[in-house]
Amino acid sequence: MLWSETHWPDVILRSELTFAPNGVAVVRHQLSNVGSDIQHWDIDMTGALRDTTRRFQRDAGGVYCTFRDAELKIKAAHDKYYFKNSTLQGSSFVHDIDDVALAPGQTWNKLMTLDLRFFTGGFDRINYRDLDFVFDENQTRWQKMLAPYATKFAEHEELYKLSAKCLTTLMANWKRPAGQLKHDGLFPSNHEEWFHGIWAWDSWKHAAALAQIDPHLAKEQVRAMFVFQNEAGMVADCAFRDPDIEETNWENTKPPLATWAVKMIHDATGDDDFVVEMMPQLIAYHQWWERRRNHDPNQMFAYGSENSSKKTALWESGMDNAVRFDYAGYFVFPPNYYGALDFKNVDLNCYLYQEQLLIEELLEKTSSTEEFPFERLFSENPVDYFWSKNDKFFFEVRQNEKIAPSFVKIKGPESLAPLFTQTCSQSQAKDVVDVMMTDSIFNTYVPFPTVDATHDKFDPQEGYWRGPVWIDQAYFGVKGMRNYGFEKEANAQTLKLIHNAEGILGNAPLRENYNPLTGEGLNAKHFSWTAACLLLMLDDLTLDAEQ
Repeated sequence: MLWSETHWPDVILRSELTFAPNGVAVVRHQLSNVGSDIQHWDIDMTGALRDTTRRFQRDAGGVYCTFRDAELKIKAAHDKYYFKNSTLQGSSFVHDIDDVALAPGQTWNKLMTLDLRFFTGGFDRINYRDLDFVFDENQTRWQKMLAPYATKFAEHEELYKLSAKCLTTLMANWKRPAGQLKHDGLFPSNHEEWFHGIWAWDSWKHAAALAQIDPHLAKEQVRAMFVFQNEAGMVADCAFRDPDIEETNWENTKPPLATWAVKMIHDATGDDDFVVEMMPQLIAYHQWWERRRNHDPNQMFAYGSENSSKKTALWESGMDNAVRFDYAGYFVFPPNYYGALDFKNVDLNCYLYQEQLLIEELLEKTSSTEEFPFERLFSENPVDYFWSKNDKFFFEVRQNEKIAPSFVKIKGPESLAPLFTQTCSQSQAKDVVDVMMTDSIFNTYVPFPTVDATHDKFDPQEGYWRGPVWIDQAYFGVKGMRNYGFEKEANAQTLKLIHNAEGILGNAPLRENYNPLTGEGLNAKHFSWTAACLLLMLDDLTLDAEQ
């Protein structure tokens, strides 16, 4: 809930805004006489649109404005004649309320609703008699979401406030169904107009974090993305409300973490029915990778695209311009002209192997093995293919019909995937953690840069995926540490990141990424997966008395 309160010697004006369950904004204005004499007030309410070419019109119970594919309605609760005497002035309106007389101790109260609906979604019927309870229900919902963090961080107020900020960020980016977006879901950032859609691997991370907080919304986020699965089993990279404004991207998908998200939801809820609902789509997506991204006799997978563009193959990795891809070739396969990198990607193969194991685990837990036939992509764990015994680290492997397999010795967060997916040995994990804790490589002022900080192409400020810290990769790193028993290191890196990344603590917005050397917040503001992955890190964080 948002609220503001203004105090004068004899009067208090309080305004509050919250949302009803159907997404309608509810505004409550309260004017209280705290003096000793009766007060007379002439109260005006004005409203205006930023787009001055639009015009307000009047209908029963309110005013409205029509846009290209949407309509904004403003109504008064309990009083369908409230706007009868409003003065409409093009893109603005003025409503002059009759004089209000307030006796000492008396409060004038007015509830309004603001409802922006796309024509494809239609308007819900609103029960105005229930609006007075919306504010109490909202407070109860937030108390429930924050309760685990209030308990866990009772002695650490700044961490409790961070959990609240993360939740606020996620809720502010929550969008109800509209257009071709058929389920509730989170945009990466409502603040940035280029992020007004849903992305695949963003969705999986959002759902994983929401599983403990709002399981229904977590499930809806998964469902929202799987609306965009084609007959071949591919899940689109990203999709938007109105394809006439921005088209669904079918040129590539994103790293496969969908089953991980469903497993996180099942762990939190025990909802077998949801697993059974999603299983055909999870299996279809998993097996799509075999048909379109496996062009290797060694059965190793590579990122690719559904066209002849290397650029969209890099988008499929999620790490659009990572330094590792400077050294990658690209092959096109006629007659359909889809293609793949000549890299065998360590993160992709670990994610796919993890998905294989999780699908089998969920099938067994829900007694669905016979109902959903499943063919494995891997006959054995692929992780050793990417392990350099000499360097004691995981690397990408470049291979094509002209080049024998060779390591591409770029140290980046993709090399932490074997720990996150629990696909490597304990000794391999220890060697990787040693590198992660090396100050000159990954243990920077804000830990986990997206390339080794000693690399000559490291760009901490403008590099995007060539230096700045992304919180999802930091989460994968610390989660990988915990998976192999390195709790002390994981706690230390979590706290170092939280304290050194600019504005994570405090009132500044959560950013898309951060400069690993200075901590400066970079690029988009109010970024959902930053909030989601920080919550996952807070869930795992253990604190001793000294911390």
